Amino acid sequence: MKTFFFVIPKIGRANFILGTNIFWHLKNNGHRLIIFSPFDDADFKKKYDGNNIVFLPLVKESQSIITKISLHLRELALTIYRPHLRKSILILKSITAGKALKPSSLEPILRLVSWFILPIRKLIMWLFNRWEEIILRRKDYLQSFNEYNPSAVILGTHGSDINDVIFLAHCRIKKVASIVVDFPWSYLDNRMYAYPRPITKYALWNDGWKEELMTTHRIPEKNLEITSSARYDYYVNEFEPENRESFLQKIGANPQKRLITFGTLSNLWHPFQPEVIVFMLEAIKNGRLPRGLQLRVRLSPGQDEPQRYFDLLKQYPELMLEEADKLPDRNHLTNLFWHSDVTMTVGSSLGTDSCALDKPMIYIGWNGNDNHKPSADVLKLIFEQNFLRQAIDTGGVKIAWTGDQLLQQISDFLQNPNSNQKERAVLIKKFLGKVDGKAGERIAKVVLSS
Repeated sequence: MKTFFFVIPKIGRANFILGTNIFWHLKNNGHRLIIFSPFDDADFKKKYDGNNIVFLPLVKESQSIITKISLHLRELALTIYRPHLRKSILILKSITAGKALKPSSLEPILRLVSWFILPIRKLIMWLFNRWEEIILRRKDYLQSFNEYNPSAVILGTHGSDINDVIFLAHCRIKKVASIVVDFPWSYLDNRMYAYPRPITKYALWNDGWKEELMTTHRIPEKNLEITSSARYDYYVNEFEPENRESFLQKIGANPQKRLITFGTLSNLWHPFQPEVIVFMLEAIKNGRLPRGLQLRVRLSPGQDEPQRYFDLLKQYPELMLEEADKLPDRNHLTNLFWHSDVTMTVGSSLGTDSCALDKPMIYIGWNGNDNHKPSADVLKLIFEQNFLRQAIDTGGVKIAWTGDQLLQQISDFLQNPNSNQKERAVLIKKFLGKVDGKAGERIAKVVLSS
């Protein structure tokens, strides 16, 4: 039997890796699994425990100045100057600034520098890798590698989390395979701007990702496996909807009314989400939407300025609010979407979840108030990112650019919830590949063969 390390820095990664058949397939076949995480509570350990399971601490890293500078220099020196990636960087900078920005006047110079260093790119990568193996070396992790002699280390990303970067350095030191198994759907567009560190295997969702990694990031085809996403196996293998009446009563909703659910994102992405909520509540109240509707808002994990949303309850006591941080259970979230007549968000992977459940989803490309011109400009830029533009182009999710368009789309879905059912299937195939409940098993086979 083999030994595998799992790097689980956040509860989301626990849900999408440990909570899938990647973990259970390896566990049930008797392989020893070492879970590195910051979670020391009994509930977490009980959920994933077993005779062949070992829990080890993943210490929260406080990065030194040297580490921060080194990581930043690596990103600069190994930046990929492809138009769609530079566009994504500019969009993210615009979001932070709150207004649409123009490319820096230094872009041509940086592109020229990048062109000159291209012949020695591999040498630069090698130097940074060796340097990280020095500054990120940890005695306790090395002891764990020596004691357990893992066959592979399983990570969520190729290095956007500092813990992944540290374990990748130790994989190189100890010559252990590294396997990335859970890229978020936006990862290639808004987190992979530089040539990646060495990875033994990538488990990918779709053919498009494989092509992008080969052409833009120069990753050999032998390192890429298309498995689809293990996180969506849940909808095929495990999810059993609760009774609608009892579920709605449990969450404080009226079973006699139809339900609209709005999943928020960070205020950086859309600073006027509370105004969109007010617009919706007023439309329900004054009859601009069909009668018998209710609105529930689910605040995203780590929602910034949550009080802005709770303040709305003073004027609109009928508004229902929940916090993802307090209701992280996936079964709850899936039931909420399943029993919603229409779901909305600004532009996130909740769209793929809705399509996987064959439910209507509307992206909010409108800022709640036409006077907010800078915000409107930034919102338009957000939806020019490749992954969102491609999702919208399938027709599997709708996008509302105005308040009137939002109300019309909601009314249309209430009248005909399956109006874009075929397009949802197209979106699923494009992004998720096969949703057959077997992705976790396929990924586990990739892990075992590495």
